[in-house]
Amino acid sequence: MQMKGDVMEMRALPDGIPIPAGKTVTFSPNGLHLMFMKLNGAFVKGKTVPVTLTFAKAGKVTVELAVGGIAASAPPGTPATAGGSMMGGSGGMKM
Repeated sequence: MQMKGDVMEMRALPDGIPIPAGKTVTFSPNGLHLMFMKLNGAFVKGKTVPVTLTFAKAGKVTVELAVGGIAASAPPGTPATAGGSMMGGSGGMKM
């Protein structure tokens, strides 16, 4: 992302996000995160959403992401979770 005046502008990462072997990459509301576009329906708090990730060596891997609250600062079910409707907050992915 980049700031243009007072507006945050998001952009796609055509080369993806590097995940070094054996390391963890964390997605969080104020860090790396996913933006879903052209959705066919709304996310429902407390449900999960299947997401297919594509890796250079492992190929496609489908994972279920928990839908939390809009002000969530951690994954649903953890003590730091707040209320509202955001995708799985912060989750680490270890490769």
